[in-house]
Amino acid sequence: RIRKLGYPVRKDFAEFLFRYRPLVSGDVCKTVTEFAKSLESRKLLKPGEYQVGKTLVFLRSTQFEILEADRDLALQVTAIEIQRIVRGFVARRRYKKYKSLLKSLEKAVETRNREGLEKGLQNTGILPYLGNHIPLIQKAKRELSHLEEEQRLIQLIKNAIVSRDLNSLNELITTGEKMKIKDKSLSEAIELKAVLLKEIEVEQLLESVLNSKDAAALQKALDAAKKVNLLDTQAAKDVVASLEYLEQESATIHNLDAAIKAKDADKVRTHLTKMAELGRTDHSSVKTGEDFLKEQAKASKQAAEEKANIEADLYRAIESQDLGLLKELKPLIIKHGITGEVVENANKLIGSLQALEQVISEMTAKMSTIQIKASSHDGITKDDLNDLSTLLEKVKASGFSKDDEEFKSAKDFQVRMRALRKM
Repeated sequence: RIRKLGYPVRKDFAEFLFRYRPLVSGDVCKTVTEFAKSLESRKLLKPGEYQVGKTLVFLRSTQFEILEADRDLALQVTAIEIQRIVRGFVARRRYKKYKSLLKSLEKAVETRNREGLEKGLQNTGILPYLGNHIPLIQKAKRELSHLEEEQRLIQLIKNAIVSRDLNSLNELITTGEKMKIKDKSLSEAIELKAVLLKEIEVEQLLESVLNSKDAAALQKALDAAKKVNLLDTQAAKDVVASLEYLEQESATIHNLDAAIKAKDADKVRTHLTKMAELGRTDHSSVKTGEDFLKEQAKASKQAAEEKANIEADLYRAIESQDLGLLKELKPLIIKHGITGEVVENANKLIGSLQALEQVISEMTAKMSTIQIKASSHDGITKDDLNDLSTLLEKVKASGFSKDDEEFKSAKDFQVRMRALRKM
């Protein structure tokens, strides 16, 4: 009967209340009748367009469509509000994470904490665009790169300290001071550099007095070597040999003169032999002794033969440019008092070969420094390549063969570094 009257839509009370509750949010309705009146007061229900029965609510089709449309609109508004609240919560929570991350990175940058920088930059994935547009992130990346470069340089400084390589220390100290590194290894390197320079100064002093006949100058040089613990070096041993030679020479001449004066044939023979061993057969006392004791001629001849053997070895060492053999022969030359053009040539060759070693050492150190800069933030400079070219020319001018593998390797390295700098 009701359907015939034009109320085709029927809803039980529970369904009606549940379905259209969003339309009267804020009102408290205990019965369906109160709920319908509330909808009617909001002009969502029209009198005559609905009827409330005992268990059902009857709606005309037009009224039902109006309620459904209003319900959809109310649900949309509610959904938007829920989204607003949830998105606000998520945004605030995300902002706190952003703020915490940036704060920790700022502190790590200020304290130059490498571990903190690495950890913070690993978490930048939560930031928009990975944080690449944020100045603090950019600064943190630069600081981390600088710290990593410092760490590599510090390790090289420690290696140079262990190897006591003066050329490497010079390069690394200069680089470390430019980078303003605050590490005790840099101070240790500077101290070691001063020690090495002092050692070189003492070695040069030892070399300068080596051929001196002044016992006081030789002793002074030895005292200086003792202060810097260089008594075990070849130069110090050569000076000791020279000093011992002078002392032996002086004592032997004195004893020979005394023996000649005492006309003690046995002692004269002994001291003439000693003078021959010292290579001082040209001394007047020796001539006097030879006149006094003709038998000493055999001993003098033997000493001359030993001297000739040494000279032969010296010629061979000069021809083969054997620095090790030249150094071994030097004490023997001093001991036997060998002089002349061949000794001068040997001394010049020793200086040339040692200079070549020094230039090669400088070149190796420069290549190591350029290798570090090649992987650094600043990269290689034109001055670095010019310095390497100068060292290569020095090596070539020192008589180093351009076909030598070490020289070829250095030239190839130079070509690669030039190509890298142009990229």
